[in-house]
Amino acid sequence: AAGAKQLAGRVVGDMWAGVVGLSDFAAFTEYGNPMIMQITSPPIQDSKMKVFIRLFEVYMQALGQTANANPPVDDPKLWLDYSRDGGATFVDALLPRSIGRTGVNTARLRWQSLGSARMWVLRLTCAAPVRRAIIGTYINRRLGQS
Repeated sequence: AAGAKQLAGRVVGDMWAGVVGLSDFAAFTEYGNPMIMQITSPPIQDSKMKVFIRLFEVYMQALGQTANANPPVDDPKLWLDYSRDGGATFVDALLPRSIGRTGVNTARLRWQSLGSARMWVLRLTCAAPVRRAIIGTYINRRLGQS
């Protein structure tokens, strides 16, 4: 019973692959593969008007490396990709931004002049085996004509 309790919360199943395995939250692995953090925004729109995104900022901190990071990650990165059609298709990921050295400071990651669309969806991805925290986000947008 003690062994079963120790595994609770660590056993994971993959519906599509039909497998059951372990998640190791100390090493950020699942089935032996790195866990990827991916966050997708809800649709960003305003009465079907064009929305121009002038600036998108993420305030983020790398809190610490995993014990098993091999090789150690000196400069973890965050990627942004986005959809202009409500999430049906996404552009290739834009140049990654550095989260910063683990435990040092909060980093402000910026992407400028993303363009215009009627329905945006933003997606952030980080595959580095580090504990991370998103402190906040900011969007500077302007509405255009239909």
